[in-house]
Amino acid sequence: MNKSILYIGLCITLAAYACGGGTTNNAAELDACGCAKESVKGSQSPESAAKCQELRNADAKFEADYQKCVLAERAGLDTSKVSVKPMDAAGLDLPATNDGIYSFEAAESNIRWIGTKVTGKHNGSIKLKSGKVEFAGGTIKSGELIIDMPTLTVEDLSGDGKADLEGHLKSEDFFSTTKFAESKFVFKSATAKNKHQFDVTGDLTIKGITKPITAQLVIVPTGESGLKINGGFAIDRTQYDIKFRSAKFFSDLGDKMIEDNFLITLDLKGKK
Repeated sequence: MNKSILYIGLCITLAAYACGGGTTNNAAELDACGCAKESVKGSQSPESAAKCQELRNADAKFEADYQKCVLAERAGLDTSKVSVKPMDAAGLDLPATNDGIYSFEAAESNIRWIGTKVTGKHNGSIKLKSGKVEFAGGTIKSGELIIDMPTLTVEDLSGDGKADLEGHLKSEDFFSTTKFAESKFVFKSATAKNKHQFDVTGDLTIKGITKPITAQLVIVPTGESGLKINGGFAIDRTQYDIKFRSAKFFSDLGDKMIEDNFLITLDLKGKK
């Protein structure tokens, strides 16, 4: 996969966390820290939630700042006072995650996808079926995510357009969800960048095809027995026999071409 594409994509989910401004209840004026503060406190109106998600999907810098501000909010920092100076996750006075095995709470976890084409992009979600992560000595020892592929949804369309695209993505042109109902990401190794940030290398299986990938994860403890994971990775769909309208395999596609790389972002909650 082209490293520059991967870097751009992964700006959506990770890296050093920082804060970028205050907050407002007006969805049209929300900045990254405003969205983060409302999200952490559970005070978002439907209008604000929709606007924030739109901005996060559309702007990699906004998403990176949002994730930085989420961490600052959880640390109890006043985002309005730290908005000028970027803050590294290693510099925040947060405890490391306690050792142990954490099971992910499927109902409270989110997996989102973003795909692009010449004429625009689409985004949606897929439900987590199950998963776990094991911490030992302050780092990730093992883990896995089981993804429930038939739950794939499109969130930027409605009505017939939504139904048509969801059906197409579940078909043999894309993910063949009837035949391959599960995808799996198995953690193999992890490199700790600090006590909260990890590069996790593992095997991703889609449509029965397994390829190595690296995900960037930020992990923050929630109390004595919980954790929150944000992060993500980029995928080259053609490695998993998803060739529909790929310029690698078809010429003269014009504005019908679909990008090979798509993004997965993770928002997971776990408990011992």
